Amino acid sequence: MREATTFNKLFLLVILSCLSIFSYAQQPAGSISGYVYDVSGNPVVKASVSIQALNLNGLTDPSGRFYFSSVVPGEYVLNISAIGYENHAKNITVHAGQECKVTCVCEENSVTLEQVTITAEKREEQLQDVPLAVSAISSKKIQDYRIWSVKDLTSIAPNLYVVNGGSDQPLYSIRGIFPSSLDPSVAVYIDGVLQYDAGTTMSQFYDAERIEVLRGPQGTLYGRNAMAGVINVITKKPGNRTTGFAEASFGNYNSQRYTAGIKTPIVKDKLFAGVSGFYNKSNGYFTNTFDNSRFDKNHSYGGNLYLRYLPSDKWSFTLNGKAQQSSNDGAFPYALDDQLALATPYETSQNATGEERRNFYNASLNIQHYGKYVDITSVSAYQYVNRFIHNGYWDGDWTAYDVLGVKYFGTPKDNYAATFTQELRLSSPADSKSPLKWTAGAFYMNHPDKENAVTIMGADAAVILQDPYAPYELHTPAKLDNSGLALFGQATYSITPKLNITAGLRYDWETKVFHTETNMIKEGFPVTPVVPQTRMEGKYRAFSPKLNIAYKLTSEALLYATYSKGFRAGGLNNRTLDPNYYAYDPEYSNNYEIGAKTTWFDNRMSANLTAFYIDWRDMQAAAFEQSTASIVVQNAGNATSKGVELELAARPFKGMQVDYNLGYTHGRYSRLTQPDQTTGTEKDLKGNQLIMQPVVTSMLAAQYSHPLFKGFEGMVRGEWNYLGKQYFDLENSIKQDPYSLFNVRAGVTSRNVDVIFWARNIFNEKYLSYAYSSGSKMAMIGIPATYGITLTGKF
Repeated sequence: MREATTFNKLFLLVILSCLSIFSYAQQPAGSISGYVYDVSGNPVVKASVSIQALNLNGLTDPSGRFYFSSVVPGEYVLNISAIGYENHAKNITVHAGQECKVTCVCEENSVTLEQVTITAEKREEQLQDVPLAVSAISSKKIQDYRIWSVKDLTSIAPNLYVVNGGSDQPLYSIRGIFPSSLDPSVAVYIDGVLQYDAGTTMSQFYDAERIEVLRGPQGTLYGRNAMAGVINVITKKPGNRTTGFAEASFGNYNSQRYTAGIKTPIVKDKLFAGVSGFYNKSNGYFTNTFDNSRFDKNHSYGGNLYLRYLPSDKWSFTLNGKAQQSSNDGAFPYALDDQLALATPYETSQNATGEERRNFYNASLNIQHYGKYVDITSVSAYQYVNRFIHNGYWDGDWTAYDVLGVKYFGTPKDNYAATFTQELRLSSPADSKSPLKWTAGAFYMNHPDKENAVTIMGADAAVILQDPYAPYELHTPAKLDNSGLALFGQATYSITPKLNITAGLRYDWETKVFHTETNMIKEGFPVTPVVPQTRMEGKYRAFSPKLNIAYKLTSEALLYATYSKGFRAGGLNNRTLDPNYYAYDPEYSNNYEIGAKTTWFDNRMSANLTAFYIDWRDMQAAAFEQSTASIVVQNAGNATSKGVELELAARPFKGMQVDYNLGYTHGRYSRLTQPDQTTGTEKDLKGNQLIMQPVVTSMLAAQYSHPLFKGFEGMVRGEWNYLGKQYFDLENSIKQDPYSLFNVRAGVTSRNVDVIFWARNIFNEKYLSYAYSSGSKMAMIGIPATYGITLTGKF
């Protein structure tokens, strides 16, 4: 309440301070205003706009807008140029005392590389100008790579590995930093809003403008869980042009995907709206041999509503609402061990099946004020997710025996997570000529989470687990309250036009309070307390500094060096009976990075190289806890990770695009012990390879387009995704040898219609995609060969 009151007062002061800008003197001459768009209706940012006869020059702003005042009346040629687009010229006439309004559409230049503007440092910059290991995936590349969800991002950025551990919950690894709980080590932001954890992340992409992958700790500006990096997802924004699309995809396994959207101005230059949605379904890839049924059938649908209001050139209000529902008939298609998963691929044998449903709701308000001395940004967001298992329960032992099951009691509203976040950010004006550019702000988070879990001990547990009380149920109502507050600041000073130094610091304060109890429910017996009402609490503090030095060797070469500290908050284990495992502490990392960004041959080729070293301390690791036969998280050791990353992009000739992303990681545990279930002693795992991180991630993509007839092009594309050796468990006993996945796309494209045939994993490579990291060898195999057709209409 106090934070909200303070924010309201500050917001009121901002409004009062800006009342003076609502009027201005009428210019004696004419003026020119306009927008520059690409053929898809997206704004072209930092396009050069000029009138040579008057020696007028300017750049378009983030909305693609430009403006010239005090223009002498007359007829002129307006010239527009932008890297990656064909030059554009337009005849205009300026009348005395009137504003000449212009709209220009630039065709993409198929010889030079596409230029992407990113907001990785909380301000808009060109990708090659940012002294940071960041990959930007534009809307065109999202389409080219056929990225439908976060699970499709593996290898598209170097050393990025995305795992589906079941229940359609993505887990991320960057440079070997992988989480041992649902709390991610990679922070995910969607339209500026932090996604709390894997279970609350909306993972479908259907109207994205771009995806940014920041590698290495980004705690200074992004805070919690940005220890390994950040994934930024930015939705396309509506503008002054009405645009729309509709897309339908059909593939094997009865897979279907439909997306559609429209963006339009409601009041030109003032009020804009956009709406989009999707529907996915699939019969799944796995057969349940217990009853010979399709196991992992799933479907999901959702939508996005976008409203943007520009009352003046100084103010911007953006309201965004998202909703999604996902249903999965077989959330965990595991085999008993890795060898069985590979020997009988796409089969599981489970006596219990239940449909998991999750409902996501997300609303956010972004307010921006562009001032003479300071820009102010406020991002307020509320997210709500509920989950439930319908028509039965999950099989917890993943066998045909009635040993262990999992479900929830109550209703979906009794099993939910909600997150409120508020970020207030001040920064130097975007058009400031000062050598000092800075950002400072505060972040607040509150996250209540309620779960009513049921562990079902079936009749077969009496024999297999020698449990004399089976069958029975364990009811564990639990509630988590997680609050956090952070203050942060970062500043860049240009010592010379070529030499910049950046320093940043963030202080995070976070608390977690957890209430739980466990009762045994057995037919014919009174309720028996197993774990009494228990309160657990954790308090975590951390300073996250950053120091970066960047040197612009030439206009096409940037060198940089960075030190940063990573932090991931501690947590609480909710299903253990052993007080020694109730809580675990934060983990930290010291990170060192050097890099070079270069552009060659008149922007026909770019080459970015990065080398890094990570010292990972108080590492959170999963361990098997005997009292409840469950997985708990503990601070188990230290690790180091070092490696290199290479990003190449080239357009050797017209119509040809080649992209290559290579990541190499050498990660080892320098100190790690785990309980030995057989001897009751500790096992020393020092020297083992970091889990869930292939030694090599490599993605080579080549695409060629050629005109067929007026307005239509033919295209063909091939991708080779190579993943090196990796281990899934801390003991390094579950291994996946190197393997390759090959994808192809071919079809016909135009401004208004696309017809694309696609196939993924065309040689049907069988590989392990996930396995338990400790205490069990349960494993899951990766997606088989898929193929289909995508039809797209756009205007």
